[in-house]
Amino acid sequence: MDIPGRYDAETRRLDEALQDFAHNSGCFVHVLPDQERGQSAHWIHGRYRPADALAALLEGTSLRAVRTSEGFRLESVTPTGTSSDQDARKPAQTDGSKAQPTSHLAR
Repeated sequence: MDIPGRYDAETRRLDEALQDFAHNSGCFVHVLPDQERGQSAHWIHGRYRPADALAALLEGTSLRAVRTSEGFRLESVTPTGTSSDQDARKPAQTDGSKAQPTSHLAR
């Protein structure tokens, strides 16, 4: 469950991105329907371990992933911290670089 894989995901609806993530990574993601409603997944590109890919997809949302024995569970969080704190928490790609921020397109 911790094997790096290639992820090329554009900014899009979070529910679609989570379905693709679960399919590509083989990791179950438990999410409540109201948690993903109206949210967009972050654009990611590169090789990531599943936990880092999911964290990158969730960047900019009000959600975070928590590892469980079955995969991951999404929890709602209140955004806090400064931009430098947020940069330090960006998930690392397996090549050591950080996920690049992008603007979210309004639908």
